Amino acid sequence: MADLAARRGGQILGVEDDWQEVELLLDALGDQLSAALVRVRRRHPGVRLPATGGLFDQLVTATFEQKVTHDQARSGWRELLRRHGELAPSSAHLPAPPWMRLPLTGVQLRRVPSWEWHRLWVQPALSKTIQRVAERAGTIHQLSARTAAQTDAVAELAQRLRSMPGIGEWTVAEALQRSHGSADLPSVGDYHLSNFVGAAMTGARTDDPGMLRLLAPYSPHRQRIIRLLKLSGFRDQKYGPKLTPADHRGR
Repeated sequence: MADLAARRGGQILGVEDDWQEVELLLDALGDQLSAALVRVRRRHPGVRLPATGGLFDQLVTATFEQKVTHDQARSGWRELLRRHGELAPSSAHLPAPPWMRLPLTGVQLRRVPSWEWHRLWVQPALSKTIQRVAERAGTIHQLSARTAAQTDAVAELAQRLRSMPGIGEWTVAEALQRSHGSADLPSVGDYHLSNFVGAAMTGARTDDPGMLRLLAPYSPHRQRIIRLLKLSGFRDQKYGPKLTPADHRGR
């Protein structure tokens, strides 16, 4: 495992992530927004799109995040690891923290009983999706290993992943952004993203089709543009009270 981590170190840190093409594209477009994004890039020359290589793990965690708040997803994942995850490898020279756990394998996930998912704040539809992903763990690992980081290859992999019931555009985009450093898969279906992108680029909120129209001139670097928009310091106006999720676990 240490050898694997060492081989993936540069990939995980985004060392191989090349922004030269998008920088040239922004210069060529030359409009006011592109010029502003060039300035953001100059302020953040070290920003990269990291790639963990762990597509299976990222699909599972992204599924945890479907249709719930960020805090709910983190709580469910944390408790799953505490109750069912194995301790991280440790040695006298490099001791692992006692709280650290390894992500669950497909076999381990399939062993989690149905009532445990309810206690973990995971809705039945999501737990079924996680079990489907777990059943296909071997295939997912093979597809991930065979897929290079090029945009066309990642797009083809995304299409194959979306054929699984319960795995849609948002989940696939989130997983491949993390596992393969996808530069051109916006998170369509995100609760906040389209409004943020619309307001940042035009001053007016928009929906998913509107977001994709705004980002179209920047293809195949739409996720890079979103990253620059988030680094720009722009903050979208908030509307309405913060969602307080109901806890149905005791029912």
